[in-house]
This record gives sequence, structure tokens and C-alpha cells, in this order.
Amino acid sequence: MRLCDDSADRAQHNNNKGLFPKQRVIPQTKRIFLKPARKGTDIKEKKVNKFTKQCVAAFASLAMAGTLCVAGAVVANNVAFATSPTQEAAKPAPWSTEGQKLKGSITIKKYEDKGPNNTSTPLAGAKFKVQRVTKLSTSDTTSTDLTDYKNWEALATKVKSLNDKPDVEGMQFDDKNTQEGETGSDGSKKFDGLAIGLYKVEETQPAPGHSNDVTPFYMTIPEITHEANKPVTYDYNVTARPKNQSLANRITKTLVRTEGNGTEFVGNGDTMTYKISADVLSTSATDRAKWTKSDLQGYTVFDQAPAGAFKKYDQTVVQSANVVYKENSTDKSVPLKDKSTNNISVTTEEIKKGGTGSDANDVVATRIKVAFNETGLASIAKAAAADSKAKVEIEFAFTIADASKSTATSFTNKSGFIPGKSDTSPEPKPEVPTDGGSQVESHYGFLQVNKYDGTFAKDSNDAKSKLADAKFKLFAKKSDADACAMDTKATACNKASKVGEFTTIAGGKFKTPAKVVIDDSTHQFYIVETEAPANYERDHQAHAVTVAASSTLAAPTVVDIANVPTKDNGSWFKLPKTGAAGVVIFALAGVCLVCFGIFVFMRNRKKEEEQQAA
Repeated sequence: MRLCDDSADRAQHNNNKGLFPKQRVIPQTKRIFLKPARKGTDIKEKKVNKFTKQCVAAFASLAMAGTLCVAGAVVANNVAFATSPTQEAAKPAPWSTEGQKLKGSITIKKYEDKGPNNTSTPLAGAKFKVQRVTKLSTSDTTSTDLTDYKNWEALATKVKSLNDKPDVEGMQFDDKNTQEGETGSDGSKKFDGLAIGLYKVEETQPAPGHSNDVTPFYMTIPEITHEANKPVTYDYNVTARPKNQSLANRITKTLVRTEGNGTEFVGNGDTMTYKISADVLSTSATDRAKWTKSDLQGYTVFDQAPAGAFKKYDQTVVQSANVVYKENSTDKSVPLKDKSTNNISVTTEEIKKGGTGSDANDVVATRIKVAFNETGLASIAKAAAADSKAKVEIEFAFTIADASKSTATSFTNKSGFIPGKSDTSPEPKPEVPTDGGSQVESHYGFLQVNKYDGTFAKDSNDAKSKLADAKFKLFAKKSDADACAMDTKATACNKASKVGEFTTIAGGKFKTPAKVVIDDSTHQFYIVETEAPANYERDHQAHAVTVAASSTLAAPTVVDIANVPTKDNGSWFKLPKTGAAGVVIFALAGVCLVCFGIFVFMRNRKKEEEQQAA
């Protein structure tokens, strides 16, 4: 009796199934396959030995009725198994006296998922844990001692449930046969010296920059294979080849800062706007072209905003959401949230530092998670079915917090997603890619002024050259700054940055440099003098300044701004003095004439009095 056929072609990989394409198992003659736990499996391997294909064929020769194909691996759908039966042909059965003495190994060979049979990119840094199962659950009495044949039969009855739910509450393990390790540069890790039994294999950490879509799976030591017209083989050194999807470019995040559209900013109190564009992803086995809302259950896009950078981390920061795609070469955009539509729900989750230190519970970021109601999911599913490149676009607007007391020099705003799922696919985990396109780094910079008397050189050391009591405002938008510089009573002055007004002190500088947020090396700010010191004319220019990301509180970026002294200042042009010699002579002559006139008047009056007396 032929119990299992070991065809070389185990599964048809489908690249149009979303993020994690579902394997398609093609049954061959009398071959029994387990339903895969997840998608993206590459099982087109010669001599593939899954737990589902492990066939206790030795007992066919004993005239046992039926076909016994024990699932030696509850296959996570990103896993392919391969062994070399010819090399193991001489090994005895695990229930034989000699077989019971044997040890085995599990080798993980980790690759990036680039399609069927493509193992061109091994992945280093993926961590795995293997554990021998001693008890299937708290209430399950099935023995997992596989040195006894009858327990293989009992285990076969558990295959489907372990396939459907690999994480079982109350499962117990053998500490002596538990190992953990990380794949090397060749993508492999061997766990050696393992006793006969059922093993749970878990990927505890994906390779950097790759999805964590490998759900726990099971393998047996040994794996049993019986090909047609060949002897039964017992492979004590088994291999799994799990694959992970690269997360690069699955989600992109940009800082929206465009001159003139209101997205400009300076610092504290201003608004920073981010746009996230995410692929539509699901672990569903359904062909993407047939997706419905049921294939996108739980699909979520989130902003992972750093703690302390912003004032609010709640639903109010979500400004808009759309799904964009092409249908019959026509660009389409369906609103998910705007002024008249709201097919989203927003929740938040605090992300803590973790670890064992005293600061393990410190909040380092907050996820603002945007999920979608049934109407929203239906719109997204329709778009994804029509266009494999469909995107969900969401805008977030954050109010910049006062960072004057913070010692941070920069902050990074990340983004991520949770793939959707169907009723039968495993629960996906949040993904936070680390590629540059999925996060935005911004720097803090420091701006200072050198306010000086224009009659001195800007670098003069003369104390009289530096001016106190000059007042300034900062602007993000050039046109507003120019208008305010021309007329401080203009309404444009009210559009100054909320970072506040700054006044110079003795020495012609701000008491504390203005702390601003810098997007990149092209990010310009505009500083306007709104009130001049006494005896000086106000500067009527908007000064553009690019603050260096390397600037610090002690070494800020400095902009030089002069003031023109007014006439009453005492340091303007000197006019010739009045009261020259010629003028004095005329004045003396005038005095003499007045005195002479008085003398004549008195003399004439005296004569008149004498004549009257006579």
C-alpha cells in the first residue's frame, strides 16, 4: 500500500495575495496535506517532509489498515521543510530499541520571500526558539512520548487543531530540550542534541526590516517519509525554511511643509503635518482580486509619535483619510474621513521603553491607531481588489510642544500598520518598519540675534554698540513676515509663530536663544523686529535665516540685525553749532542800539520836564 506520495511540487506560490501570499497545496496521489497556518509559504522543495506528510508507512508492511499520515510539522505558511531521506535511510524507527537512543536536530534556514524556490537572500538576525512539548494542554491527556508508536497515532488526531490554533493555553515544555538562537549571515541556525519528540518552533524576533508573519509551527524528531517503491525513512535531522516579506516601502511617511499652504512651522505651538501612505495588506488566503471587507478585519494604520515632542496624542490629530487606487487606468480616491465622512475609529496605545532598568515603564511613544468600520473596509477592499498598488493615505497634524526645557536634540516620528485578516487566518502583529521612508527625523535648533547700533561694526566689542529692548517675532511664512516688517500694525503680524515674542537684553541678545524645529537644511525661518529700542528706528526687513541642525544652546545660529539711530540719539550726523562770531557782533550792536534809544528817550523826557517846570 502506498501511503504518501512525495511529489517535488508541494505548493503553488501566488504573488498576488497581498502582503503574505497564500500557498496553494496541490495534492498528489493519496497525499494528505494540512491547511497552512499563514500565507507566503514556499514549499516547492525536493524531498519535502512536513509533519503533514510524515507517514508512518512502516506499519503498512504490518498490514495495518488505512493510511496514517502524521503531521510532524504544523506548518506556518511561510515555512518549507526539506530533508534528505536517502541520507537517513539507515536510521531505525523511534519506537525501536536502537531508535529510542538517538538524538536529533532542527535547522532553521531563513530567507527573504522573493517567490517560489528563490533562496537568493538569506536573512541574518532572526531569532527562534524550539521547545519539546510534554503536554498539549492543561486538560489534554495525550502523551507526547514519541518513542512509543501508539502515541504517534494519538498525535495524528491533534494535527488539525494544532494547525488551526498553534498557540495553545496550558501547553507544557521540557526545559532540557529547549533552545534559543539567532540566524547567522547565511540565514541558518542549528539546534542540536534534541531528544525524540514533538517540538514547537517559534520565531521570537524577525530579521531586521522584515515581517513577523511566521506563526508558531510544530515539527517532530524524527520526520517519517515513505515514497513510492522506496523504503520508509526516519530523518532525525530536520530542516525548516521559513520566509519573511521585506517591509521596505510597504509604508511611507512624509512631513508636509509647503510654503504658502499653512503647513509651515517654527516651533512651540505651531503645527506639524505628516502624511502616511500604506499598502493594503492582509494575511487572508483569498485571492486579492476577490477580497471583501471580511479579508481586511482589523486592518490598521498608525502614527507612532515620540513622547514629549507634541502637546496632544489623541483622535483630534487625525485630519483626513482616503484610499487611492487606479481602476481601468483612471485615478480614484475614496474619502474615509473628511468633513462629511467618518468611516474610521481612532484609539491610542502607549509604547514603553521596556527592559529591566528603572525606566522600563517610561513612555517613549504613543501609537495613534486608525482602524476602519465596515463601510470603510468595504471601500478599501474594493480598491485593493482593483489595484494591487492601492494605498490608504492618512494625514496627522500635531501641535509642537515646548521643548525649551528638554535636552533632546532631535525626535523621530515613526509609522506602522497591522495587516488585515480573515475569519480563519492568524492574528497579525503590528509592524513598525525601520527603513528610512517610513519615519521622519526632525532636529531642534537654536536661534540668537546680534542686535547692534548700525554706526558700529557688527562684531564691535564696544559695549555701546549692543542694543537692549528690541522686540522680535518669528515667522514660518515669508509673505507674512514681509508684510509685518513693513507695518507692525498689519494683520500679518498676528500670523507670527506661536513660539512667542523675544526681547534683547544687555549685550544685544535674547536672554535664551529661541528653540526651533528644523525639517531639513532648506528649512528657513523669518525674523522681524516689531519694536526698536528708544532713540533708534525699527528695522523694516524680514530676515531669512537657516538654523543649523548642529546648533546648540551654547552655540546657536546667530543673525545680525542693525538699528539706525535717530536724531535724538546723539550719535547721528553733527550739525554746525549756532552762535558764531558774526552773530555775536550783531547781537552786541543790537544791545547798544537799544541802550542808545533808552538814553535818548530819557534825555528828551528830562528836557520836557524842565520846560514844563519853567
